[in-house]
Amino acid sequence: MPNRLVKCLFAVFVMMAFPAHALPPGAEPPRYLNTKLISPDILPPPVKKGSAEWKKQVAIIVQAQRRLTKQDKAAIEKEQAVSVQLVSDGLGPDFTPEKFPKTFVVLKQIYNDTGIVVETTKQFWGAQRPYDAAPKQVKLLLNAANNNTYPSGHTALSYILAEVLGLLVPDQRPALRLQAEKIALHRIQAGMHYPEDIEAGKKLGGILLGAMLQNDDFQSDMKAAKDELKAAGR
Repeated sequence: MPNRLVKCLFAVFVMMAFPAHALPPGAEPPRYLNTKLISPDILPPPVKKGSAEWKKQVAIIVQAQRRLTKQDKAAIEKEQAVSVQLVSDGLGPDFTPEKFPKTFVVLKQIYNDTGIVVETTKQFWGAQRPYDAAPKQVKLLLNAANNNTYPSGHTALSYILAEVLGLLVPDQRPALRLQAEKIALHRIQAGMHYPEDIEAGKKLGGILLGAMLQNDDFQSDMKAAKDELKAAGR
């Protein structure tokens, strides 16, 4: 059987087996991902509430909250909503959509496409936030979320954005990765996530980046962004 026919049949099978990702409110149709081919169970299942491993994860959150500093609390407040600018903050005040419109086209599309997959995956697993599952032990330091905990959307988004920005501005890659790591840690300290949510967010971000790198629209937009940044001496 010709390879092209095999690929087509496989794609049809996957689309029948896994429902398409519904668009969250405010999201645009994806450009860099075929979300029909990304099943939520690409991630392992979250640990069961009440299990020994779950109790261990709750204990880690409690310990993290006991070590909170004023700086941590300020960062947690600032990071309540993840955004492109939050991850790119270290690139300076002139790194803006107005100055680099082509670059922000890429970043905003990544944010959009990743967010669609994250929300569908959260709905699929239906795991409670730690402050809901263990209210006597875990303090909530932010406004309550209106979605599930697994995987961490903040982590998936900040990690994939940091990696793409690292491709565009390689000399800033270590600082960008550190920023993503801090955002992820603060979600545990805020009582919003278990450590396993963070690891799942990292894994999902890596999987989605790998898929985007195979996408022609992504590659074309990345080239335009690189040219734009190079022309500005970045």
